[in-house]
Amino acid sequence: MDERGLVGLWSVDQRFAPGAMCDDYLAFLPDGRGWFERAVPLWSRVEAFRWTVGEDGTLTISGTASFEVQFVGGVEQVAEGAGLLHVEGLNFRVEREGTPRGDEMDVLTIDEGGGRWRNCLEWMGAVNEKYGRIHRDFEGYEPPACLKCRNRPTAPRRPI
Repeated sequence: MDERGLVGLWSVDQRFAPGAMCDDYLAFLPDGRGWFERAVPLWSRVEAFRWTVGEDGTLTISGTASFEVQFVGGVEQVAEGAGLLHVEGLNFRVEREGTPRGDEMDVLTIDEGGGRWRNCLEWMGAVNEKYGRIHRDFEGYEPPACLKCRNRPTAPRRPI
């Protein structure tokens, strides 16, 4: 598979929705940037990354920044650190699949049964390898606020 099939915003819960109070989002932008977000009430962890698909058709993800966002007393606190997510040579596929909620949608499967993708994310509590596509078009889409935090006032940052 080439990178065009990978572009989009993906979600674990999209396959089950409406559903859980937490979700894992995975975004692959056409320009080679992306992010993974583990979102739970009042807390979020976001890993920004660069991605490529090699000649062998495997995926490489290289973290560029890490953000932990907490809401304490109604105030957003953002901690920023170095990118922690890095993995090379991941097999992936995008196929139309039936979902647990009875729909059919594009489903991204990463490193099925391989364990490397899960091992990269396990420290965040995320262990999914299947994501349903929310959309392909990023025009007008707002990424997680912390990815823009350098351009807006935030609470003082602390190292992660």
